[in-house]
Amino acid sequence: MLGIGFLGMKAFGGGILWGSANGISGDPDVVTNGALVYAYTGGNAGATVNGVGFAAGNSGTSWGGNVTLASFGSAYSAYSGGTNAPWSNLSAAYQTVLQGGAWGGAAAGTVTLNNLTLGHAYTLQVWVNDARSAGNGRSEIGASPGGNTVTLDYNNINAVGGVGQYSLGTFVAGGTSQVFTLTPNSGGSVQLNALQLRDNGYAGVQTAYAPSRWNLAKYQEVITDSTNGVQTAGYITDGFVDDDSCWVSGNSGAHWAEVVFPFPVTVGSAQLAMGQKGSSPMTVFQFEYLTNGSWVTVPGGAVSGNTNVERNIIFSSAVTASAFRVYDLLDSPIRIRQMALYPPNGTNGYPFGTDFDID
Repeated sequence: MLGIGFLGMKAFGGGILWGSANGISGDPDVVTNGALVYAYTGGNAGATVNGVGFAAGNSGTSWGGNVTLASFGSAYSAYSGGTNAPWSNLSAAYQTVLQGGAWGGAAAGTVTLNNLTLGHAYTLQVWVNDARSAGNGRSEIGASPGGNTVTLDYNNINAVGGVGQYSLGTFVAGGTSQVFTLTPNSGGSVQLNALQLRDNGYAGVQTAYAPSRWNLAKYQEVITDSTNGVQTAGYITDGFVDDDSCWVSGNSGAHWAEVVFPFPVTVGSAQLAMGQKGSSPMTVFQFEYLTNGSWVTVPGGAVSGNTNVERNIIFSSAVTASAFRVYDLLDSPIRIRQMALYPPNGTNGYPFGTDFDID
Protein backbone atom coordinates (compact mmCIF):
# COMPACT_ATOMS: atom_id res chain seq x y z
CA MET A 1 0.00 0.00 0.00
CA LEU A 2 1.32 3.42 -0.96
CA GLY A 3 1.88 5.64 2.05
CA ILE A 4 1.43 9.42 2.17
CA GLY A 5 2.27 11.58 5.15
CA PHE A 6 1.59 15.28 5.56
CA LEU A 7 2.46 17.41 8.56
CA GLY A 8 1.91 20.92 7.25
CA MET A 9 3.38 22.93 4.38
CA LYS A 10 3.55 26.58 3.36
CA ALA A 11 3.45 27.50 -0.29
CA PHE A 12 5.98 29.83 -1.86
CA GLY A 13 6.14 31.92 -5.00
CA GLY A 14 8.70 30.39 -7.30
CA GLY A 15 9.41 28.86 -10.68
CA ILE A 16 7.11 26.79 -12.83
CA LEU A 17 7.28 23.03 -12.31
CA TRP A 18 6.65 21.51 -15.72
CA GLY A 19 5.18 18.09 -16.23
CA SER A 20 6.06 15.84 -19.13
CA ALA A 21 5.63 16.73 -22.80
CA ASN A 22 2.41 15.23 -24.18
CA GLY A 23 1.49 14.63 -27.79
CA ILE A 24 -1.50 16.57 -29.09
CA SER A 25 -4.33 14.06 -29.63
CA GLY A 26 -7.80 15.58 -29.20
CA ASP A 27 -10.12 17.93 -27.34
CA PRO A 28 -9.65 16.19 -23.95
CA ASP A 29 -6.04 17.47 -24.00
CA VAL A 30 -7.46 20.77 -22.74
CA VAL A 31 -7.59 20.55 -18.94
CA THR A 32 -10.50 21.97 -16.95
CA ASN A 33 -9.38 21.66 -13.33
CA GLY A 34 -9.58 24.89 -11.34
CA ALA A 35 -11.12 28.15 -12.53
CA LEU A 36 -10.23 29.55 -15.94
CA VAL A 37 -8.28 32.82 -15.69
CA TYR A 38 -7.62 33.27 -19.40
CA ALA A 39 -6.90 31.25 -22.54
CA TYR A 40 -5.46 32.41 -25.86
CA THR A 41 -4.57 31.13 -29.28
CA GLY A 42 -1.90 33.05 -31.12
CA GLY A 43 -3.92 33.19 -34.34
CA ASN A 44 -6.57 35.56 -35.68
CA ALA A 45 -9.59 33.44 -34.73
CA GLY A 46 -10.73 32.14 -31.35
CA ALA A 47 -12.48 28.83 -30.61
CA THR A 48 -13.90 26.77 -27.75
CA VAL A 49 -12.31 23.39 -27.04
CA ASN A 50 -13.49 21.04 -24.30
CA GLY A 51 -15.55 23.89 -22.86
CA VAL A 52 -12.62 26.32 -22.67
CA GLY A 53 -12.90 29.48 -24.74
CA PHE A 54 -9.64 30.54 -26.37
CA ALA A 55 -9.54 34.21 -27.39
CA ALA A 56 -7.60 35.27 -30.48
CA GLY A 57 -4.24 36.74 -29.45
CA ASN A 58 -3.19 37.57 -33.02
CA SER A 59 -0.05 39.41 -31.88
CA GLY A 60 3.64 38.79 -31.35
CA THR A 61 3.85 41.19 -28.40
CA SER A 62 0.71 40.96 -26.25
CA TRP A 63 -2.33 38.71 -25.91
CA GLY A 64 -5.33 40.53 -24.52
CA GLY A 65 -3.33 42.56 -22.04
CA ASN A 66 -2.89 39.45 -19.89
CA VAL A 67 0.12 37.90 -21.63
CA THR A 68 3.20 39.86 -22.64
CA LEU A 69 5.55 38.43 -25.27
CA ALA A 70 9.17 39.45 -25.86
CA SER A 71 11.43 38.33 -28.75
CA PHE A 72 8.49 36.89 -30.68
CA GLY A 73 7.35 39.90 -32.69
CA SER A 74 5.04 38.30 -35.25
CA ALA A 75 1.77 36.36 -35.41
CA TYR A 76 0.86 33.64 -37.91
CA SER A 77 -2.38 31.72 -38.51
CA ALA A 78 -1.50 28.87 -40.88
CA TYR A 79 0.45 26.24 -38.92
CA SER A 80 -2.00 23.66 -40.27
CA GLY A 81 -1.50 20.24 -41.81
CA GLY A 82 -4.29 20.29 -44.38
CA THR A 83 -5.98 16.94 -44.88
CA ASN A 84 -3.05 14.89 -43.62
CA ALA A 85 -3.29 12.81 -40.41
CA PRO A 86 -2.90 13.04 -37.49
CA TRP A 87 -3.65 16.75 -37.91
CA SER A 88 -6.84 15.97 -39.84
CA ASN A 89 -8.11 13.85 -36.95
CA LEU A 90 -8.39 16.86 -34.66
CA SER A 91 -11.67 18.73 -34.27
CA ALA A 92 -12.13 21.91 -36.31
CA ALA A 93 -12.11 23.99 -33.11
CA TYR A 94 -8.86 22.42 -31.87
CA GLN A 95 -7.29 23.00 -35.28
CA THR A 96 -8.30 26.67 -35.07
CA VAL A 97 -6.57 27.02 -31.72
CA LEU A 98 -3.40 25.26 -32.86
CA GLN A 99 -2.91 26.70 -36.33
CA GLY A 100 -2.26 30.19 -34.95
CA GLY A 101 0.81 31.27 -33.01
CA ALA A 102 3.33 33.92 -32.11
CA TRP A 103 6.80 33.35 -33.47
CA GLY A 104 10.23 34.95 -33.66
CA GLY A 105 13.83 34.12 -34.48
CA ALA A 106 16.54 31.94 -33.00
CA ALA A 107 16.66 33.83 -29.69
CA ALA A 108 14.72 32.69 -26.65
CA GLY A 109 11.28 34.20 -26.26
CA THR A 110 10.01 35.46 -22.91
CA VAL A 111 6.38 35.07 -21.86
CA THR A 112 4.98 37.03 -18.91
CA LEU A 113 1.68 35.99 -17.35
CA ASN A 114 0.02 39.05 -15.84
CA ASN A 115 -2.87 39.81 -13.48
CA LEU A 116 -2.12 37.00 -11.03
CA THR A 117 -3.20 36.88 -7.39
CA LEU A 118 -0.45 36.62 -4.78
CA GLY A 119 -0.37 33.24 -3.06
CA HIS A 120 -2.69 31.47 -5.48
CA ALA A 121 -1.72 28.15 -7.05
CA TYR A 122 -1.99 28.06 -10.83
CA THR A 123 -1.93 25.47 -13.59
CA LEU A 124 -0.47 26.65 -16.88
CA GLN A 125 -0.96 24.72 -20.13
CA VAL A 126 1.07 25.64 -23.21
CA TRP A 127 1.02 24.27 -26.77
CA VAL A 128 3.49 24.36 -29.64
CA ASN A 129 2.55 23.03 -33.06
CA ASP A 130 3.71 23.30 -36.65
CA ALA A 131 1.84 20.78 -38.79
CA ARG A 132 3.57 22.01 -41.97
CA SER A 133 6.70 20.45 -43.39
CA ALA A 134 8.55 23.38 -41.80
CA GLY A 135 7.94 21.75 -38.42
CA ASN A 136 10.50 19.06 -39.28
CA GLY A 137 13.16 18.75 -36.56
CA ARG A 138 12.03 21.76 -34.56
CA SER A 139 11.65 21.85 -30.78
CA GLU A 140 12.07 24.25 -27.89
CA ILE A 141 12.74 24.18 -24.15
CA GLY A 142 10.36 25.74 -21.66
CA ALA A 143 11.93 27.02 -18.43
CA SER A 144 11.54 29.57 -15.65
CA PRO A 145 13.83 30.82 -12.85
CA GLY A 146 13.64 28.41 -9.93
CA GLY A 147 11.73 25.79 -11.92
CA ASN A 148 12.56 22.81 -14.08
CA THR A 149 12.48 22.43 -17.87
CA VAL A 150 10.45 20.63 -20.51
CA THR A 151 11.25 20.06 -24.20
CA LEU A 152 8.35 20.40 -26.66
CA ASP A 153 8.40 19.01 -30.21
CA TYR A 154 6.69 21.01 -32.97
CA ASN A 155 5.84 18.07 -35.25
CA ASN A 156 5.66 14.43 -34.16
CA ILE A 157 6.20 12.87 -37.60
CA ASN A 158 8.44 15.60 -39.09
CA ALA A 159 6.14 15.87 -42.09
CA VAL A 160 2.98 17.63 -43.23
CA GLY A 161 0.11 16.61 -40.97
CA GLY A 162 2.21 16.00 -37.89
CA VAL A 163 1.17 17.57 -34.60
CA GLY A 164 3.10 19.16 -31.77
CA GLN A 165 3.06 18.81 -28.00
CA TYR A 166 1.72 20.49 -24.88
CA SER A 167 2.79 20.55 -21.24
CA LEU A 168 1.22 21.43 -17.91
CA GLY A 169 3.12 23.57 -15.43
CA THR A 170 2.22 24.46 -11.86
CA PHE A 171 3.35 27.36 -9.69
CA VAL A 172 2.33 29.52 -6.75
CA ALA A 173 2.25 33.23 -7.55
CA GLY A 174 4.83 35.23 -5.64
CA GLY A 175 3.43 38.45 -7.13
CA THR A 176 1.10 39.64 -9.86
CA SER A 177 3.15 38.17 -12.72
CA GLN A 178 5.07 35.01 -13.65
CA VAL A 179 7.75 34.69 -16.33
CA PHE A 180 8.86 31.73 -18.40
CA THR A 181 11.06 31.35 -21.47
CA LEU A 182 10.92 29.26 -24.63
CA THR A 183 14.30 28.52 -26.22
CA PRO A 184 14.34 26.99 -29.73
CA ASN A 185 16.73 24.26 -30.74
CA SER A 186 19.66 24.97 -33.04
CA GLY A 187 18.45 26.18 -36.41
CA GLY A 188 14.90 26.62 -35.16
CA SER A 189 12.74 29.59 -34.25
CA VAL A 190 10.79 30.35 -31.10
CA GLN A 191 7.04 29.74 -31.20
CA LEU A 192 3.99 29.68 -28.92
CA ASN A 193 0.67 28.53 -30.36
CA ALA A 194 -1.66 28.67 -27.37
CA LEU A 195 -1.88 28.77 -23.61
CA GLN A 196 -4.42 28.69 -20.85
CA LEU A 197 -4.08 29.62 -17.16
CA ARG A 198 -6.26 28.14 -14.41
CA ASP A 199 -6.54 29.20 -10.76
CA ASN A 200 -6.56 26.41 -8.17
CA GLY A 201 -7.18 28.74 -5.22
CA TYR A 202 -5.14 30.17 -2.39
CA ALA A 203 -2.10 28.16 -1.38
CA GLY A 204 -0.30 30.60 0.93
CA VAL A 205 2.82 32.75 0.81
CA GLN A 206 6.00 33.12 2.77
CA THR A 207 8.57 35.88 2.64
CA ALA A 208 12.08 35.24 1.39
CA TYR A 209 14.28 33.28 3.75
CA ALA A 210 17.91 32.40 4.27
CA PRO A 211 17.90 28.66 4.98
CA SER A 212 21.03 28.58 7.13
CA ARG A 213 21.11 25.46 9.35
CA TRP A 214 17.56 24.57 8.40
CA ASN A 215 16.13 21.11 7.85
CA LEU A 216 14.29 21.68 4.57
CA ALA A 217 12.39 18.39 4.83
CA LYS A 218 10.86 19.10 8.24
CA TYR A 219 7.05 18.88 8.16
CA GLN A 220 6.97 18.37 4.39
CA GLU A 221 4.79 15.84 2.60
CA VAL A 222 6.17 12.30 2.37
CA ILE A 223 5.21 9.51 -0.01
CA THR A 224 6.44 5.96 0.53
CA ASP A 225 6.21 2.73 -1.43
CA SER A 226 4.37 0.99 1.42
CA THR A 227 3.47 1.11 5.10
CA ASN A 228 3.41 -1.45 7.87
CA GLY A 229 0.60 -1.07 10.38
CA VAL A 230 0.53 2.29 12.16
CA GLN A 231 4.18 3.08 11.36
CA THR A 232 3.25 5.53 8.60
CA ALA A 233 5.10 7.95 6.32
CA GLY A 234 4.41 11.11 8.32
CA TYR A 235 6.94 10.10 10.98
CA ILE A 236 9.80 10.54 8.50
CA THR A 237 9.67 14.35 8.59
CA ASP A 238 7.93 15.03 11.93
CA GLY A 239 11.13 16.51 13.41
CA PHE A 240 11.38 13.90 16.17
CA VAL A 241 13.63 10.82 16.37
CA ASP A 242 12.20 8.05 18.51
CA ASP A 243 11.62 4.32 18.08
CA ASP A 244 7.90 4.90 18.50
CA SER A 245 7.73 7.56 15.74
CA CYS A 246 9.22 5.56 12.91
CA TRP A 247 8.10 4.61 9.42
CA VAL A 248 8.29 0.89 8.67
CA SER A 249 8.00 -0.36 5.08
CA GLY A 250 6.27 -3.46 3.82
CA ASN A 251 8.02 -6.81 3.92
CA SER A 252 8.89 -7.26 0.24
CA GLY A 253 10.08 -5.34 -2.80
CA ALA A 254 12.28 -2.31 -3.26
CA HIS A 255 11.47 0.47 -0.78
CA TRP A 256 11.60 4.24 -0.98
CA ALA A 257 10.56 7.37 0.88
CA GLU A 258 10.00 10.57 -1.10
CA VAL A 259 9.89 14.12 0.31
CA VAL A 260 7.80 16.45 -1.85
CA PHE A 261 8.22 20.23 -1.90
CA PRO A 262 5.81 22.83 -3.33
CA PHE A 263 8.72 24.51 -5.10
CA PRO A 264 12.32 23.60 -6.05
CA VAL A 265 14.87 23.62 -3.21
CA THR A 266 18.64 23.29 -3.33
CA VAL A 267 19.99 20.44 -1.21
CA GLY A 268 23.64 19.83 -0.34
CA SER A 269 23.42 17.08 2.27
CA ALA A 270 21.06 14.65 3.97
CA GLN A 271 20.77 12.87 7.30
CA LEU A 272 19.07 9.59 8.08
CA ALA A 273 18.07 8.08 11.41
CA MET A 274 17.36 4.42 10.61
CA GLY A 275 16.41 1.16 12.26
CA GLN A 276 14.90 0.63 15.68
CA LYS A 277 16.45 0.07 19.10
CA GLY A 278 19.92 0.75 17.69
CA SER A 279 19.85 -1.99 15.08
CA SER A 280 18.64 -2.92 11.57
CA PRO A 281 19.93 0.03 9.54
CA MET A 282 19.60 0.17 5.77
CA THR A 283 22.75 -1.35 4.27
CA VAL A 284 22.63 -0.31 0.59
CA PHE A 285 20.71 2.79 -0.46
CA GLN A 286 20.90 5.98 -2.50
CA PHE A 287 19.43 9.45 -2.57
CA GLU A 288 17.68 10.44 -5.79
CA TYR A 289 16.01 13.57 -7.16
CA LEU A 290 13.18 13.95 -9.66
CA THR A 291 13.97 15.71 -12.94
CA ASN A 292 11.80 15.75 -16.08
CA GLY A 293 9.75 12.87 -14.72
CA SER A 294 12.73 10.57 -14.03
CA TRP A 295 14.62 9.70 -10.84
CA VAL A 296 18.37 10.38 -10.95
CA THR A 297 20.95 9.48 -8.30
CA VAL A 298 22.27 12.50 -6.42
CA PRO A 299 26.03 12.99 -6.94
CA GLY A 300 27.72 11.42 -3.94
CA GLY A 301 24.38 10.13 -2.68
CA ALA A 302 24.96 6.35 -2.96
CA VAL A 303 25.85 4.33 0.16
CA SER A 304 26.83 0.65 0.41
CA GLY A 305 28.00 -1.59 3.23
CA ASN A 306 26.35 0.63 5.84
CA THR A 307 26.20 -0.59 9.45
CA ASN A 308 25.28 2.68 11.18
CA VAL A 309 21.78 3.68 12.25
CA GLU A 310 22.69 7.35 11.85
CA ARG A 311 24.26 8.66 8.65
CA ASN A 312 25.23 12.12 7.45
CA ILE A 313 25.55 12.08 3.64
CA ILE A 314 27.31 15.05 2.00
CA PHE A 315 26.49 15.33 -1.69
CA SER A 316 29.48 15.90 -3.97
CA SER A 317 27.48 18.66 -5.69
CA ALA A 318 24.27 20.40 -4.67
CA VAL A 319 21.03 19.53 -6.48
CA THR A 320 17.94 21.67 -7.03
CA ALA A 321 14.63 19.81 -7.36
CA SER A 322 11.09 19.69 -5.98
CA ALA A 323 11.22 16.02 -4.90
CA PHE A 324 13.92 13.89 -3.28
CA ARG A 325 13.82 10.30 -2.14
CA VAL A 326 15.93 7.63 -0.48
CA TYR A 327 15.79 4.31 -2.36
CA ASP A 328 16.73 0.87 -1.02
CA LEU A 329 16.65 -2.10 -3.39
CA LEU A 330 18.12 -4.67 -0.99
CA ASP A 331 16.84 -4.41 2.58
CA SER A 332 13.32 -5.38 3.67
CA PRO A 333 11.59 -4.16 5.68
CA ILE A 334 13.31 -0.84 6.24
CA ARG A 335 12.80 1.59 9.10
CA ILE A 336 13.34 5.35 8.97
CA ARG A 337 12.94 7.42 12.11
CA GLN A 338 13.87 10.69 10.41
CA MET A 339 15.06 12.01 7.06
CA ALA A 340 16.50 15.53 6.96
CA LEU A 341 17.60 17.54 3.94
CA TYR A 342 19.84 20.60 4.18
CA PRO A 343 21.01 23.46 1.96
CA PRO A 344 24.68 23.45 0.88
CA ASN A 345 27.13 24.16 3.72
CA GLY A 346 30.61 23.44 2.44
CA THR A 347 32.23 20.01 2.66
CA ASN A 348 31.09 19.15 6.18
CA GLY A 349 27.33 19.64 5.97
CA TYR A 350 25.68 20.05 9.38
CA PRO A 351 26.11 18.29 12.73
CA PHE A 352 23.86 15.29 13.05
CA GLY A 353 20.51 16.24 14.55
CA THR A 354 20.41 19.79 13.23
CA ASP A 355 16.83 21.08 13.37
CA PHE A 356 15.22 17.88 14.63
CA ASP A 357 14.90 16.41 18.13
CA ILE A 358 16.54 13.17 19.22
CA ASP A 359 15.04 11.27 22.14
